[in-house]
Amino acid sequence: NVFMLEDHVDAHQEPFNSQEFIDSLTRKLLFLQNEELEQNKRNGRVDDDFNPSSFEKLFNFAHESIQNLSAKIDRKLELALDDAIGAEGAYRDTLQELGEEFEDHFTSFKELEGRINRVGNAAVTIGDKLETADAQRERGLESKELIECFLDLNSTAPSPQKPAKLLKHFLDWKLPTHRFRIPRNNVKMHTTARTWSSEEIEELYEKVMLAKRLNAICQEMDMPQSEKGKEAIEKICNELENKLLRDFSDAEPERDYLRMKECAQILYDFNEAKNCISTFIQKMDMFYNVDHLKTDEILAKNREKISENSISSREAIEIPKDARVTEFFDGVLQTCKEEHDIVVRVFPNPDVVMYQLIQRIFGERVHRFLEMILYHDWDISHLLYLRTVYNAYTSAMKFSQGLKEIQVQVNIEGLIEEEFSVYKTGYIDRELLSLRVIYAEELQEFQDEILKLNPALNNKKKTPVIPTEGTTLVSFEMALNFIHASEEAVKRCNLMSTRQDLSQNLSKIFRVLLEFLGRNYINESITMALSLIPTSVGIPEKMIESITAFFQAVYGVNQIVIFMEKHFHDILPHVDASIIRNDLIHLENEKHGVLLTIEEKIVKGCEKCLDALKSVFEKVLSNQKKDFKLKDEEIMGVTPTCDAVMALTRRVIKMFDMNLDGVNLDLMMEEFGHRLFQVLLSHFKKVTVTGSSGGLKLLNDLTEYKNMGKNFQNPNVKEEFEILKEIAQVHFLPPENLGVLFTDTRLAQLE
Repeated sequence: NVFMLEDHVDAHQEPFNSQEFIDSLTRKLLFLQNEELEQNKRNGRVDDDFNPSSFEKLFNFAHESIQNLSAKIDRKLELALDDAIGAEGAYRDTLQELGEEFEDHFTSFKELEGRINRVGNAAVTIGDKLETADAQRERGLESKELIECFLDLNSTAPSPQKPAKLLKHFLDWKLPTHRFRIPRNNVKMHTTARTWSSEEIEELYEKVMLAKRLNAICQEMDMPQSEKGKEAIEKICNELENKLLRDFSDAEPERDYLRMKECAQILYDFNEAKNCISTFIQKMDMFYNVDHLKTDEILAKNREKISENSISSREAIEIPKDARVTEFFDGVLQTCKEEHDIVVRVFPNPDVVMYQLIQRIFGERVHRFLEMILYHDWDISHLLYLRTVYNAYTSAMKFSQGLKEIQVQVNIEGLIEEEFSVYKTGYIDRELLSLRVIYAEELQEFQDEILKLNPALNNKKKTPVIPTEGTTLVSFEMALNFIHASEEAVKRCNLMSTRQDLSQNLSKIFRVLLEFLGRNYINESITMALSLIPTSVGIPEKMIESITAFFQAVYGVNQIVIFMEKHFHDILPHVDASIIRNDLIHLENEKHGVLLTIEEKIVKGCEKCLDALKSVFEKVLSNQKKDFKLKDEEIMGVTPTCDAVMALTRRVIKMFDMNLDGVNLDLMMEEFGHRLFQVLLSHFKKVTVTGSSGGLKLLNDLTEYKNMGKNFQNPNVKEEFEILKEIAQVHFLPPENLGVLFTDTRLAQLE
């Protein structure tokens, strides 16, 4: 244990636990004592007394060793502390020395940087002064040269001995420029060889630029003595430009694009090549060639390319395409593509050239074509005219997109708007006129068809005849034509109207639809159907046919109103609500007013139909004998009158199912059931029954009527028809029991 003490101390440094330290220190001693006790027991010596002397010696020796170890560690710590203090002092001294050296170096660097900056600034200043002086010298020499040139040109006897190169050029300005041309036989199409030498190009360029500067000086002079020089310089400028323009024009038929490019570049630097661009555009075939003009005229008036669908179709929402307009703009786009390839190769400012070209195309060719085609179409049909305007506008926008696809960076939307502004002005008046014509023609065609099938409708003194099977007073197909025409107009309106006018124009379009479809068609059709409902008792079959015709008209009206409402709500997203709030409210009120009028007439017609049905059933029941006196062999089954009533009821219910739905169907079924019950009850209150056979026959009829009540799908009506069966019991019970029958059964509900 003595030699292991330091190991025990090292093993319990972090964290130190005294209990574990004592355990590890005494573990071996305890083990030896236990073995010794075991040995004594085996030898027959039993000594259970604990001997602490060994532990006392161990602890004393451990305590002494720990003290020695502690002293040893203290000495090591003192030595380490002395070493650390010495190292810290040396570190401070070294750090101070380095700081002082760094300060010296930083100061030296700052001084060097300052000297470099001063030298650099001085160098920049000197360079600026030299550059300014050089520029002033060049401007002075140039001014001197310009003045000498102007004085010589303004003089009556210019000196031919002047050595200035540019002056010599001007004194010999009549020299034809085409003397530098390569002979035509040596020029190849799209040649890449230079047609002028570099010296000749430079010489010509200097001559043109000098003429430009002299011309600029002349513009500032207003002295009478300078008139001769001004005239000479103006003549020189004109002659130089004309020579270059002629050379440019001569090179164009030969497709000598390099030569054209050289001329265009010099002219661009001279005066932005304005006359060169005008000359280039003016010589295009499309502007002066008679064949081109005739081709456009023939295309505009070509009726074979106008489909009948384009002229009169009112069934499709999509506006039919116009082959004439498509072909025209496709041809213009193809021409622009071909010319763009040349413009890019020749002109230094291709976008300007293309803009002027397209401006000329719209100002002349497109304008002339639109006038011809629209003048022609207006005589054929208002609808065709509007469709052509729409197709032309959309084709022009596609033409603009096609230019962008070939990298023509020209914004022509302004040109398109300018060209079509005359057609947008007053557009809505033409649109409304077209709609009124379409609606009036549709109404007239339908009225003629109805009158052809029913001439009595044209004579108010005659009783109208019920429409035959397969015809109806309300044509859903015709109403769809109305709505489709309005939808097409809305589509055009969104494109052709300005934002400020869009809301009002859309409102006007819907008002025309409301006027013709709502007031002139639906309202009049319901009024006509209402007049067919009989007010007096007649032949039951004819009365049922009249009632059926009315409800068929109601069904058609419901379907039309649904589509008209959908069309109205489809318009709203195209409109800024803040702009037309008041107008929209007025429009909705107008729509609701028209629909309310129609609804009131339908309600009135339903009342008349119910009254007529009541009369029909009363008429059928009146054929039945009031006395149920039958033979025994006639007891089975129901009476013929019951069969007729049942068949007629099923027919009416089927008619309601086919023409009504939802709440309207439920209300009509309930009201019809109530009235039929009252008719049956009133009828059976008047009958008399003779014998048990008559009572059984009556019971059969009433049971059948009771079962019929289930067909109305209404609990109130079903309960009423349950009462009918109870009536038969009146004829089977003895008189003294009738009081119980009228108080304890459903008959108690009757008055």
